[in-house]
Amino acid sequence: MKKKKKTSSIRRKLQGEKLKERVEKGRRNATGKQNSIIKIDNIPLWRPKDGEHIVDILPYLAGANDKDTPKGSPTYTFEYLVHRNVGPSNTMVLCLTEMYDKPCPICEHRQKLREDGADDDIWKPLFPKKRNLYNIICYDRGEEEKGVQVWDEASFYSEKNIMAISKKRGRGGKSGKLVNFSDIDAGKSISFTIEPPVSKDDFRSYIGFTFEDREYAIEDDHLESCHCLDELIHLPEYEEIADLYWGSKNRDDDNSKKSKRKSKSSKSSDDESDVDDLMSQLEDCEDLDDIEAFVDENDIDYKVTRKTRFKKAKRELESMVLEQFGDSDDEEEEEKPKKKSKRKPSKDEEEEDEDDDEEDDDEEDDDEEEEDEDDDEDLTWSDIKKMKSKELKAVIKENKLDVDPDDADDLSDLRQMVAEEMGIDDIPF
Repeated sequence: MKKKKKTSSIRRKLQGEKLKERVEKGRRNATGKQNSIIKIDNIPLWRPKDGEHIVDILPYLAGANDKDTPKGSPTYTFEYLVHRNVGPSNTMVLCLTEMYDKPCPICEHRQKLREDGADDDIWKPLFPKKRNLYNIICYDRGEEEKGVQVWDEASFYSEKNIMAISKKRGRGGKSGKLVNFSDIDAGKSISFTIEPPVSKDDFRSYIGFTFEDREYAIEDDHLESCHCLDELIHLPEYEEIADLYWGSKNRDDDNSKKSKRKSKSSKSSDDESDVDDLMSQLEDCEDLDDIEAFVDENDIDYKVTRKTRFKKAKRELESMVLEQFGDSDDEEEEEKPKKKSKRKPSKDEEEEDEDDDEEDDDEEDDDEEEEDEDDDEDLTWSDIKKMKSKELKAVIKENKLDVDPDDADDLSDLRQMVAEEMGIDDIPF
């Protein structure tokens, strides 16, 4: 009888589930899973490649984490807002403020930077970005057999393009009929194309979104396989985001901000939240229709006409929001009347004041003329679509546009983002 060999200490330590868990973590890191807010493993994610695609978007019943849809009600997407490229590992994290009206350390830091007079290109990239989750069935070669998959995409590429074709305008500018593409019986398939980069300086392009007639209803098996998308996500705590955002940096500044936040009066906190919310809404405006809706919803005294320029309107409204809803203490300080002199001004002083007023009027006229000249010299879509990445970045920096090149998946997308931010009207979809 052979004597059983004794298991060594090192062998015992290397056996078991721990090594398997580490291999699985390596697999997730290799596939970019760390840049998803989905917390559950083994969820089938659809990652579209270059070429033509056709998908059905399937409806499902919302869970408790969807801020736009009551629990148990039907919906076709979970829209969420995230801060991207957070920490040394460039992680994507949910924005607690925009999603659930809770304190978010990144939003607090953005507000502090703005109040301290930091350049726009420092604090504006800290605004959260919209993304969408969908349950889809893909009919590309070899994909249909996979059944229901989850598509996680930036709203700029998915939702915006889908909404653009879901309600086309009728004759005379009248609203057209809404296309309920996610209807389980009479819905539509969605086709689009991803074009590969044409050079090493170019990127992929998402184009040609159209609805395709569907001659079938969605099967019950597929409907039952749909995921409750808002329950797939990871809901981080404040401290978790703060640790990730600040990393190994000194947290004293962050802690002082939290103390300041707790000690503020409810009125002051509400005012700051209102300003931040308005600025975020204004940031999301993409055309004059959005601007007009923003003005109406927030009862702002600003008139939008056909001659109104999008970029100029957005800039003026931003100033109005900060002026009307900003820090009331600062406004009171500025508006506090100075002590008037009882001495009556002399005739010479009166003439000097009149001269100064005339000079101020001349300067205002010159400024208006310069602004008109700037408007006349605005870039057109024809100019933008000829630019390469380096030229577009120069335009972003020169015009202080709220565009982060890292948010663009391709050069075509970056061109469109720049053109929309500059208020160019003739952008093709």
